[in-house]
Amino acid sequence: MNLKSFVKVGNISNLSDARYCAGFGVDMIGFNLDPQNDNPVALETAREIMGWVAGVDLVMEYGNLPLAQIRETHQNIGTGYLQVNSVEVAQALATDAKVILKIHIDDANDLTAFTSEADGLSEDIAYLLIDCQDESLYLDIDQAISELELTIPTLKAFDVTADNVLAKPAFYHGIALSGSHEEKSGFKDYDELADILEVLEIED
Repeated sequence: MNLKSFVKVGNISNLSDARYCAGFGVDMIGFNLDPQNDNPVALETAREIMGWVAGVDLVMEYGNLPLAQIRETHQNIGTGYLQVNSVEVAQALATDAKVILKIHIDDANDLTAFTSEADGLSEDIAYLLIDCQDESLYLDIDQAISELELTIPTLKAFDVTADNVLAKPAFYHGIALSGSHEEKSGFKDYDELADILEVLEIED
């Protein structure tokens, strides 16, 4: 299948999600390796899942892990993109790795800080991923991204629904979605994820 937009699905923790997303034609799937985040996955589990999927780029989501630990872990994996939450870590890694920098905006101060440092981001960073849980900031973030005219492809990880995904502003390169916990092996509720992907699906 092909989709109308670039799509990354992160927080993959089971083979069901990975196969489902790969079958739908998403561009990237990510594995959360930071134990401080929700729904982390063990490195060996991620390796096993990666061995069963093809046709998608793989992302190791290191979150807030220290730079030295990320370097050591990724050297052992030897494949895929790295996603981190720290500007400093992203800049350090971007010279010799494919890096996604996740920016989580919790309040207006976070947005101000991001806009002030955006011009200084290394163009070696492969993607920016912008996330936010505060609905009152959604329009302000969109406006800020449009005015920054970033050269780094930017993924929108907030305010993405089946009803609005086709209206995604052109200054976003694509969208970022999230997998979910598998209640038991092989049993998943794909309603929200499926609704968005079905809207994006290109009819044959």
